[in-house]
Amino acid sequence: MSVGPKGGSCGTAIYRRESVYVTDILTDPIWDDYRDRHVALRIRSVWSRPLFTSEGKALGTFSINYHHITQPWRHRPAVDRECQPHHRDRDRAPHEGTGVAA
Repeated sequence: MSVGPKGGSCGTAIYRRESVYVTDILTDPIWDDYRDRHVALRIRSVWSRPLFTSEGKALGTFSINYHHITQPWRHRPAVDRECQPHHRDRDRAPHEGTGVAA
């Protein structure tokens, strides 16, 4: 998927720099270019939250995919809260606390 205004949930989330909650990919125009391959996988709803470095560089997205149409409103605060950036990590060495040996 590409980053842009019609990049499915993930590409659009990075482009807009905000969470994107698509209830039904069959009807949402941001899915026009990607719909067929996801419908083949029986995916119908996709919620995506972009992840950025403390400097604002895109790292990727956190995405939840559903095989049925679903509304995010009941779960949205928990998803947003769990995906908040943790800026405290920027001041430690790159390998520190990651399980990677120096």
